[in-house]
Amino acid sequence: STQSTWATNRSRTECVQQYSGHKCEAVLSRTKLFSIDGRTFFASGDEASHQCFIWSGSKSTPQQTLTAHTSPILDVQFSLQNSVPLLATASESNIQMYRFE
Repeated sequence: STQSTWATNRSRTECVQQYSGHKCEAVLSRTKLFSIDGRTFFASGDEASHQCFIWSGSKSTPQQTLTAHTSPILDVQFSLQNSVPLLATASESNIQMYRFE
């Protein structure tokens, strides 16, 4: 399955980037776009594989895969806490927090 990023201006809408790697065809995934030190990241939880994929900038394939859940990921959130970048993924049974180094 492929995720796409779209840009819209006054006259048209265009696909600016496509990201592949998802296992779930239904694409009921949870996504988050965020920036760390001027670099852009895109994180998306995949319901079928119970994994969170992370893409960096303009790369079309995942740069990292986070595996920790035994049930579908329901939410993905990003936050800066005391200048520490954190990504959280939540499922029915648990919440996982990841720190970016």
